[in-house]
Amino acid sequence: MAIAVSGDGAASGVSTWAARLAGADLLILGPAAQGSPVLATVRVPVVSPFATGANGGLALSGAWLGTVLHPGRAESFRLRVLEGNLSVTGTISAPGGGGDMVLENVDLPFGDLLTLSSGLLGVGAGNDSARGLQLALKGAVTSAKPDGQRFKVHWDSWFERPTPAYPEQLYLTTIPAYVGTVTLCFGRPQFLYESLSDNVYATTGLQFDGTGHQLRSALDLLRMRQPHIRIALAIQQGGKLGFEPYDWKGWAGMHSGHLASIRKFVDDMGIREIDVDYEAVSSSMDSDKHCMIQPDGDVRCFTDGELVRVVKAFRDRFPRPQYTLAFDAYNTGAYFGPFSRQKPVGWNHGYVAALAKDPQTRDALDVINIMSFDEQEGYDPVRALEAYSHAFPKAQVYLGLRSGPPWHGSNKMSLLNCLDYINATIGLGTAGIWLYSMLWDLGEPTPPYSVAHPDSNMMAMLAARQFQLPDADKPLVAGLSDRLPALP
Repeated sequence: MAIAVSGDGAASGVSTWAARLAGADLLILGPAAQGSPVLATVRVPVVSPFATGANGGLALSGAWLGTVLHPGRAESFRLRVLEGNLSVTGTISAPGGGGDMVLENVDLPFGDLLTLSSGLLGVGAGNDSARGLQLALKGAVTSAKPDGQRFKVHWDSWFERPTPAYPEQLYLTTIPAYVGTVTLCFGRPQFLYESLSDNVYATTGLQFDGTGHQLRSALDLLRMRQPHIRIALAIQQGGKLGFEPYDWKGWAGMHSGHLASIRKFVDDMGIREIDVDYEAVSSSMDSDKHCMIQPDGDVRCFTDGELVRVVKAFRDRFPRPQYTLAFDAYNTGAYFGPFSRQKPVGWNHGYVAALAKDPQTRDALDVINIMSFDEQEGYDPVRALEAYSHAFPKAQVYLGLRSGPPWHGSNKMSLLNCLDYINATIGLGTAGIWLYSMLWDLGEPTPPYSVAHPDSNMMAMLAARQFQLPDADKPLVAGLSDRLPALP
């Protein structure tokens, strides 16, 4: 059945249409009588959304999925391409109907995954090939069924209770069972730690008010209470945003002695995961001090050389299989190659291209934590998840949620947004969700908390529920919300 096309262009053939539709958003609309509300947004894959089909057409390929965030009866759809004002529209029907999209259940229940599993794109004969576009889709609505997804959280040491002599009273030691990994934040690159008798803050940068003995006691208690838990240490340059690469106070000032000190500390603490949180940027806003898209579409960044050197140095010092190496990645950092058209375009657009293009560095990373926090208008964390999964196919990729107030952008993640992102990790089969951070809402509260403005407990309990993890009804932190609010 031919469907309507409006906007900026006639396409000459099916391959041209396939290229234009890659990375599009497919809006599932409700009844026109109710103002055609958007029931769900289905994301078309950027990489290979279509494969060779029958009779010169192209068949669906990859995962086309979205979360139903507004329940109702689906009646039509609008497919928006990434660039321009082109819009493709069609109707929806149940099996046996005559719609351009056929759903097994056109009554969409809240929170379920809407997956398009088959379909065919073709271009009909005629003088106007755009009007001859044919797109037949079939899909199903199912509850999200997790497959080993994990939840991890960053512990902000500066908001911890200042009572290291009583480890049973620390927030760190009362983490519920659904947390798979807790990351201690933040050690500085220039570690000076030598022994368990050292003051932790003075020698590592972790703002824990006690000695190595006291921190080890707390971690031992945590492991006794949650034997499955993995403990990681994050290393971050720290200081005000503006520390440049090659600054002697930053990563360029880090030498083998500092790495040996980190190794001594993690071994004393029983830590087996190192998290490189390299966020060195230039204080200058000149374009040649950040990431630049080259005329050939490639990306070059001011940080490339140092970033590659830092990752390789940590992998050499912390080898497999004894240690896992993680990397905290900027939100739009994997927007290069097939994802170079993704929006928004900012100073960190393609930030990790140097890591991904070097096979040794790319394969050195076991875990990617996407800092997919609120950004400029138009940023979609699920696209970032798709991009990083493509750039680092061997790594466990986690999508990040952020507690506290909005950070770099004006948008705050709502609990509905979080549900969409959590479901996306299930639908795409990625590693899971991580939260930054555990204690922000306690240390710098911004009440009142609600579905539109969730705290860290709401986000954590929602992820635990969707991933079907133990103790999902228990709050992450005492003193914040003690239950998950009702969703539509």
